[in-house]
Amino acid sequence: MPVCETMTLEVFGRFDKAEFHKAKCAAEDLVTRLPTKFSDSPLLIHPLTELAWSEFTKTKQIDLGGETWAFTANSMVFAGGELKGDCMDFVTWAKDEFDYQDYRTDAEDLYQAMADEAYETFIKDDKKDFVYFDVVIDDSECERMVFELYKDVCPKTCDNFVKLSTGEEGELDGLKLHYQDTLIHRVVPRGWIQGEI
Repeated sequence: MPVCETMTLEVFGRFDKAEFHKAKCAAEDLVTRLPTKFSDSPLLIHPLTELAWSEFTKTKQIDLGGETWAFTANSMVFAGGELKGDCMDFVTWAKDEFDYQDYRTDAEDLYQAMADEAYETFIKDDKKDFVYFDVVIDDSECERMVFELYKDVCPKTCDNFVKLSTGEEGELDGLKLHYQDTLIHRVVPRGWIQGEI
């Protein structure tokens, strides 16, 4: 496909994933290095939460169909309105079309650090409240599940969930009022978990 005189680059992706930051940096490098190809068009960066990413990809699957139905990556890049694919597809396209090279040393560690920092900034700066569970499966290493609370939508439910998460209510008539040591018996990926207090 011939390349337009100028084009807009758009990068969408989960800001907590290194892949998104790699695509973002590659797009920024192209715009900086090739101002005649991109100077009249902005670079649009869309960092998304996991939920927003899930909703975005579902919408794109409906809009674009085809290969997006099997899309499992954490980034999506458009050039001139055309889907170039995920980060790796975009970088390959940039190499083929513009001789792009990523000159960053220890790039994968850098992109992961950028993702970690973006996630930490989101948790600290966002106006929403969060609670977390540290979960252990059998003898595996502890994993953290973070829950974003929407107190503006359902304040009473959020307050109750915080109390159950922190254990601040303790016990009532021998009944524990917290999630500590709760067995989880059902996990629906990208959906919910079920357990009994």
